[in-house]
This record gives sequence, structure tokens and C-alpha cells, in this order.
Amino acid sequence: MNRQGRILFGAGSTLFAIGIALIGTIPLVPAQVFGAFFLVLTIVLLTWRWLALRAYRGSGVVRFSRRPWLVILALILIEAVCALDLLAAPSAGDRVWLFLGYYLFIIVYSVFLPSALLFWVADDTHLRAQLLARKKAVLWREIDWLYTQQNATSYKLGFIPIARFKDEQLIAEAGPRHRLEVLIHTPLAGGQATPMLGVIHARATDALVGIDKLPAVQARRRGLGPGYAPQPEPSVSLQEAVEIARRGTMPATWTRFSVRRRALWYSLICFPILALVGFGGAAFVYFSGTVVGIGIIPASVFEGPQREVALIGETLLLIGVGVWMCSITLRWLRTLRHPQDYFFLITPRYVAEVRAGKVDGEALANVRNIHRSGAGNYNWKIVLDLRNGEQHELDVGANYAPPRDLYAYILAALDAHRAPQPLAPFGPTMSSDSEL
Repeated sequence: MNRQGRILFGAGSTLFAIGIALIGTIPLVPAQVFGAFFLVLTIVLLTWRWLALRAYRGSGVVRFSRRPWLVILALILIEAVCALDLLAAPSAGDRVWLFLGYYLFIIVYSVFLPSALLFWVADDTHLRAQLLARKKAVLWREIDWLYTQQNATSYKLGFIPIARFKDEQLIAEAGPRHRLEVLIHTPLAGGQATPMLGVIHARATDALVGIDKLPAVQARRRGLGPGYAPQPEPSVSLQEAVEIARRGTMPATWTRFSVRRRALWYSLICFPILALVGFGGAAFVYFSGTVVGIGIIPASVFEGPQREVALIGETLLLIGVGVWMCSITLRWLRTLRHPQDYFFLITPRYVAEVRAGKVDGEALANVRNIHRSGAGNYNWKIVLDLRNGEQHELDVGANYAPPRDLYAYILAALDAHRAPQPLAPFGPTMSSDSEL
């Protein structure tokens, strides 16, 4: 699951837990009915999974699934809260503790339930994934690319780190539109994926392996084949390389990513709306005399002459936000008018983001490694780890291409400038880190 999917799933799980916890706390249903619902739901889902998994048996069939112990533990804790509700019968003021119990344990239940129900099967012809009635399968002979992706997520309370979890998945692609993900590692869920990974590596014989093989994969999908012979690499500076790319005729070893239309129109819609919100908020605060945030900031700050100062200060702050959003909108309007001057360039020697006359780039000979970080203005940014110990950040998000594609093309170019790395079964991985 990508970062956006994880965020949406986490938000959905939180809203689901809050809603169900309120049903049990108010209570809209008796505690015994509430507990019986979760018990019956768990039995039905786990039995469904067990029967679906048993259907895949035979010679040469390898199955990979995770045991549902965390789901069962969360169920026991939910039943304990229901029992406490029945035995203690807390009054209205004390039922907030029941809400916290329901909320926390339902969060655990809903987060780990999907990984407990999902399983993978490798038979003689297909690699399959199934979640209850939802099935997905790809033929071994159609898989043309295998690579791994690692995600490290740090959870912080303010500036204090409280937890760090890592997950790893293997992605099998069969052409540009069909992919299947095998979750190798996930926090606290366990499971032994080694037998499944060995079968995938042995049976997907036509697949290129490693995230850095994306250029070769896309060339093969376009029908260029193994006989594709690139032109010799010209010896030019970074600025000269940018000027060559501007003209549009480049060596075959160079790749230019233009600004994506989706990113362009998304920004031209969102930033003007945010500018209007800023200016509208400033007008509302000034003309109504209402200071937003008075419920958060102590009321004594807004008494007497200080209220006028707070009113003017908040108005100027909102105007500043509106002006900032307008400046960003103008930059995107320039991109719309002159799209040929905005692109991301990758050559065997350089990597650079070009924005009109500004070139933000680095020679790959100075780069030791790369990774992705989720702390950028546009979500993902590419981080170049330089040989001198510093980092060069390219905050590009998905403005020019999917972040995976930029990562893969840069890594493929970087491989020519560094010593051979230890050979992993599925080649170099795509490493990412983010904070929540």
C-alpha cells in the first residue's frame, strides 16, 4: 500500500473506530449485543478466510498468510470492555472511559483485520492474492518486472518520536496496468514469507528484477527489445545538458519528464481556492471583529486594547497566506504558458529539476545513494545522499512523473557511478521514510 493509501486507510479506521465506539458508549445498543456483534463478525470472517485458503491445495501450491492472533487479542479486549459495561454500569460522566476503551481496541481490531484475512497463493500457472471474495491473479509468463519497496514510518508526538515501524512488499507487474503486491513484512503481524518469495523468484522467469530495471522494462514494453543500442554519451556540463534538453532532441540515454497535466490543473484549482480562503478569512475577521481561535488562546489575551492588536495581527496573517497562495498560483500559470521550460532531466551524468531559468541539479558522480522522504511540500521528495555527507533534496512530488519512476530512473543512472552492490534476490529496493 502506498503512502496515500496508508493515510486514507488510517483515517478511515479512525473514523470507523470513533463511530462504533460512540454506538457502544451512548449506548445505542445494549453491551451484550455490542459484544456479540464483534464475536459473530470475527468468527464469520476468520471461517470464511479458512475455507477460502483450504480451497488452494495440491502439488506445487505454496500459500502465504498471517495468523490472526492480534485480531483475536483485540476481540478479547473489546469483550472485556463490554463485560465491564454490564458489571459496573457506569453513569453518564464515567462512560467516557468506556469510549476510550472501545476506541483504542477497535482501532487495533480494524488495523490488523485486513492483514489477517489477506493471503497469497502460488500455483503452477498463477500468482494469486485474495481478501475474502476479492481475488486477483497474474500469470507467471506475463510478469515482466519484480521489485521490492520498503517504507519506514515514524510516529511523533510533537517533536518526540514515540514509535517507528517498517513494512516491506514485493511488487509483481504484468505490463503497465496489472500489478500484484505481496506484503513481506508488516509491523507486529508476523508471517514467514521466504517460501513464497523463493517460488516467485523461480517461476517468474521472464521478469526483470530490481527497481532500477524500470528503464529496461519500459523499453521492452515499447518493443525496443534487447537489440536496443543507445547513442554515445556526450561530454557536456550540467547547464549545457539542460540547454540540449530544452531543444527537445536528446541522446537516447537521456530522459526528460515534463510537468504532468494532472499536477498542473490540480495546483491551478487548489491554490486559488486557498488564496480566496485566506482573503475571505481576513475580510471576515476585520469586518466582523471576530478573532478566530479565541477558544484555544486564553480569553485574557483579547481583552482591552490587546483585542485590537490581535484583530489586526490575525487579519494581516490571513492576508499573508492569501498573497502566498497567489504567488504559488502565478508560478503555476507561468508553467502553463511555457511548459517546455519546466521539466525533470536525468542523464547518465546529471539529475536536475529545471524551472524556467533555475536549475536545481547534481552530478551523479557526487551521489552515494538515494531514498524517498514524505516530508516535502508536494508529498514525496527525492533525497540524494552525497559523498561528502550532505543531502540534496529534490522536492518534486508527482509533478513530473510518479515518484517511483523518478526514483527508478535516477537509481539506474547512479548504478553506473558506484561500485557493484551486494546482489539481493530481488535487486535494489525502493526505500522510503515518512512521519505521522
